[in-house]
Amino acid sequence: MMTAPELISAAIDDALQPATRLTDVLLKVKALAYLLKDERLKEWANLEIGGYQGSGQKVPAYRKVGVVPKVHLIHKFTGQQLPNQSMAVEYLEEDLKSALVSKYVGNGVAEIEHMATQTTDGTIDLPHPINAVVAQKAYHEDWHIHRSWQVIPTNQLVGVVTSIRSKVVDLLFELQDLGNDITLRSFQVKVQETVSKVLHSIQVGEGGILNISHGANSVQATNTGQDSSLNAATGKSVHQSG
Repeated sequence: MMTAPELISAAIDDALQPATRLTDVLLKVKALAYLLKDERLKEWANLEIGGYQGSGQKVPAYRKVGVVPKVHLIHKFTGQQLPNQSMAVEYLEEDLKSALVSKYVGNGVAEIEHMATQTTDGTIDLPHPINAVVAQKAYHEDWHIHRSWQVIPTNQLVGVVTSIRSKVVDLLFELQDLGNDITLRSFQVKVQETVSKVLHSIQVGEGGILNISHGANSVQATNTGQDSSLNAATGKSVHQSG
């Protein structure tokens, strides 16, 4: 079994290799947390590996992604259709606008890494039904929102993974600087202070959690938070309508 200094060194090597899955690096961080008997580090590693949904913890701000809200409009009287239109969010209040153009990704890192590489056009479409109040504020009453969804550029997901990897690297190098006696009881306070210093800088988000399940035939999304609630799915035989 590796000692804590050996585990730190191995985790640093893995973290600096882009080809190494971030999940594998975080598993080493979790093992390190057990060796160091640091509950805060263990909890953070578990949240990043397993995801934030259902944990009761707010999603850190580095997991925030920008999304593009889209709509398919139909004129109520003429039947004119305007498919694949960017939503007119400029007419909405800031809180509603923010809920439509950004989300906090709550998935575990393995899911995020997988999703970031599974599309051919560099985007993921997520159903996002817009309620009547929002529709009235964004569009003239003559227009009906037939369908609404959000587009996530996968480079946003890559950015989330990179941010988490960067946090891990910061943490590991800080712990490595404590030296080879890091597991001694006399070092426990220093370990806790180091972990707290790195993790304390992590700001949490106030928006909803966006959990994405992306497969060959379907996309599922769950968005919970102050501004919105969504449970939706799309597939070959499933359609969302406003």
